[in-house]
Amino acid sequence: EGKGGSPIKPASGSTGKIPAKYPAMLFKHRLTACLENVYGMIRDNTLRDMKEHVLHCVKMPARKSARANTSAGAAAGSHWGSIIQSLEFLLNAIRNNRVPSILAQYLFTQVCASISCNMFNCLLIHRQCCSMSNGEYIEKGLKMLSDWLQNAGPEVPAPACDQLCGIRQAVEFLVAGNKTALSISDLTEGLCPTIGMNHLHHIVTSFVDDKYNSPNVSKQVLSMLTRLKEEDANGSNSLQLINEDASIPFATPEIIPILIAHADVPAILGHVAPPPPRISPVKGARSP
Repeated sequence: EGKGGSPIKPASGSTGKIPAKYPAMLFKHRLTACLENVYGMIRDNTLRDMKEHVLHCVKMPARKSARANTSAGAAAGSHWGSIIQSLEFLLNAIRNNRVPSILAQYLFTQVCASISCNMFNCLLIHRQCCSMSNGEYIEKGLKMLSDWLQNAGPEVPAPACDQLCGIRQAVEFLVAGNKTALSISDLTEGLCPTIGMNHLHHIVTSFVDDKYNSPNVSKQVLSMLTRLKEEDANGSNSLQLINEDASIPFATPEIIPILIAHADVPAILGHVAPPPPRISPVKGARSP
């Protein structure tokens, strides 16, 4: 290259030569861009299909009558079923298109992390969702989702189910019995070890037992939790929602060799194969 990054033009009368590795490098760059774009598009489309069902999966339908409760329960079950249906659609598309298992595992792991993030944020936004009956409702739906993830097949790894830990731990607190007996360590290390103090304080103080009318945590535990929240927040009292991770979760150069092996593509990315030997015609031989 010349000054300013401009390509060097061959001198007049000379033939410009392209480095032997240039086609391979260009192919690598294009494959990287294509892989990241397609991965992001599949992930975002799957999450977009689920988005409208997330709130309904977190917020239990109102109970008005036995008949209305039955229809509301069926509708609620259909929302959890819609999320599972979207995952099944993704799984079938992956299998039908022979997507490498490593990419499928990244997809399901990141999608499940987004599901947990969005459901957890719904709990933070809608304080009325932090109740005993609502916790039991979410717990049933999470069991449906976890059972599907565990039985879906090798394309869905165990870490995908582990990504639901945020919403699962919040629900474990909501449905826990005898909350007055909980110590601060039971709360922060046992039930909710991965939840930040600010978020945990918000969920605990929002909790209402609308089913058994049992009391919340003790005043001593609540006081200690408030102090931990203030220390963790560094003086800020604002409640921040969890940011959804929309980055590409893998290093593309590490994935490309796996894709090549999976698709049985010639190893053009690693090196430029030498051309086949040229056969010279035998002197005196006539052309056919």
